[in-house]
Amino acid sequence: MNLPLRLALFGAVLSLSACPTPIATDDAGSGGGSGGGDATGGGGGSTITGGGTGGAVDGGGAGGGGGVTGGGGGTTGGGGGGGATGFDAGSPIDLNQFCDAWATAYCDREAACLFLDTAQGMTCLARVKDTCSAWQRRVAAGIYRYEPTEGAACVGATRNYSCVLGRGFAGGAITFDFGNGPGACDPLLTGVGVAGTPCTANADCAAGFTCAGGGTACRACAALPTVGEACNLLAGNCYDSSCRPAPDGGAECVMLGMPGAVCTGFGTCDPNTTRGCAPTPTDGGMRLCLSKDPDGTVCGMSQSCQSNYCNNGNRTDAGVRSCGTIMTGSPCGSQTDCAPTAFCSGLTTTVPGVCTARLALGATCTIQRLADPNDGCADGGLCLDGTCKPRQNQQQVGQNCRSSSLDCAPGGWCPNLPTDAGYPLCVAQGIAGATCGNNAECQAGLRCNNNVCTALASAGQPCFAQQQCKDTLTCPQVDAGMGFFACTPLVSEGGDCTANGTTCASGVDNGQGGFCLRDAGMGSCFAPLLAGADCGANGQCASGRCLRDDAGVVNPPARGFCQPPCVP
Repeated sequence: MNLPLRLALFGAVLSLSACPTPIATDDAGSGGGSGGGDATGGGGGSTITGGGTGGAVDGGGAGGGGGVTGGGGGTTGGGGGGGATGFDAGSPIDLNQFCDAWATAYCDREAACLFLDTAQGMTCLARVKDTCSAWQRRVAAGIYRYEPTEGAACVGATRNYSCVLGRGFAGGAITFDFGNGPGACDPLLTGVGVAGTPCTANADCAAGFTCAGGGTACRACAALPTVGEACNLLAGNCYDSSCRPAPDGGAECVMLGMPGAVCTGFGTCDPNTTRGCAPTPTDGGMRLCLSKDPDGTVCGMSQSCQSNYCNNGNRTDAGVRSCGTIMTGSPCGSQTDCAPTAFCSGLTTTVPGVCTARLALGATCTIQRLADPNDGCADGGLCLDGTCKPRQNQQQVGQNCRSSSLDCAPGGWCPNLPTDAGYPLCVAQGIAGATCGNNAECQAGLRCNNNVCTALASAGQPCFAQQQCKDTLTCPQVDAGMGFFACTPLVSEGGDCTANGTTCASGVDNGQGGFCLRDAGMGSCFAPLLAGADCGANGQCASGRCLRDDAGVVNPPARGFCQPPCVP
């Protein structure tokens, strides 16, 4: 996966509000009125930044309104306000529409989680679109593939990405994107580069190719050597073959051995059909590739089986392990022993179970936590409150949940598993001022700061760390003499960035922000520089590449020139 698209996921843990407060990019239609007086909230107003906030769980409040993606409402539901229609995440999305759709979904999600003030909505959209535009250029360059249906799935998953999985920003920087966001976005990072395609990592290239080059030069995908071609013994860089010494003293790629073929050691036999190269025979004969064993053969490790699975039959009356899964109705020693359509019913840490057909959602079930977190429910369901249920954040306060899950509905959190065979119960999240041990224990929009649930700070409010500020805000030292810090919006081109920790906004679609240039202690924000401009560091260039005339790295106070981007 591409390193610039792999940024660390910020670990704030807060619960998801069910109806997002939208962030608009264009004029919106008129919206509804004020929020309702119950848990479902109400319709909203019609400002282009998304209208008012949703109704509280126990009370009213103005509904989220207009905006590009429509409605607001309370934290557990609520009607949407008016507004222009947003992208339908269920319909295919063309590549030229994707960045707008994804940025809107991303910022809607941040607002729904109360991580983002509507005043910073346009900044959020600009930052996300910048990052997405950099990815989009990689698609155009042939580095990544794009399918409209997969793009739509990513947009929908981003909008509904649970707040318990963290914030999308740390200060002014995006902290999760395709690679660290919803799994539905992962297919958009499938490397398909062939010979000559720009790349930054091997994952950018298709199978059979590697990202060649190094130093300060741009890198490109190159074909790996294959059977009959020269190779590097130390690198072992053959594709679907093995690099072995050649008669001329060099090395060449040799076809991997099939079962029964002569072999010389590790890596010389086909891993899909053999279990490796046999030891040297005692009679000094040739070493041969050993065939994998069929299902039912006694085994000691999964690599020796044709099915690549050696079951745990030694925990049952059979007393031995054998290749393959165990049929329905037979004893099992692990949940993985049964076929995907079955589970090991009755299994405990001391007693074997029996492979049993999985239970449909809605069926009665029994918790088996001591043995394995798999309770036999089909379609990814869980046994909660004695019934197979889907995992959809639907468990209410006082109902079963399991640790580190997404089982509890907004307003609740799931403690650690107890030591007995039961599950914990969803616990109500704390309000501002409540005692807490982690962010999950606090209501949406709050974080656990010094063991107290504390609201995230908006622009102008005091802060002591960037994590205390809402999205796109940083926490620079405003008054160096007094040591006073305040949450501060990103600074536009030409703005003052003298205070340490100030982040400059982006001036071009390059996936990064501007830069702060300081002179005599004073700082001013500049847009990233284009190719050919004088520069003092990589971060000053839109391409991220500032080099000397001899292509060497620039080390301040030396100067260089911004280079063209490696991806056009």
